[in-house]
Amino acid sequence: MALLTITEFVRQASDPMGGVFPAGEEPAIATQVVDFTAGEVKSATFNAKTSFIAIVADTAGNFLIGASPTAVADTSPIIPANVELHRGLLKNADQGSGLKLSVI
Repeated sequence: MALLTITEFVRQASDPMGGVFPAGEEPAIATQVVDFTAGEVKSATFNAKTSFIAIVADTAGNFLIGASPTAVADTSPIIPANVELHRGLLKNADQGSGLKLSVI
């Protein structure tokens, strides 16, 4: 089975001096688990408040983030097995709450 976990955060963690870290500020606002065993699949639309995500897959694959993404094996960004990746999300009037993740 190939599973991808997406953890959604409102913002990145920061220290009292304003430094930002590549980690989400807990608590997370949503978590999704996507099964991509049978091929390409899309997540649910991210929460409108989500601006930062952490993703980890138990099997290597490829992913793509967008309003209507379709990940393609060998050409979309790689997600290695059991390695957590972090991504900030574009927040603007046109896209902010309509983003999803596709994985294959």
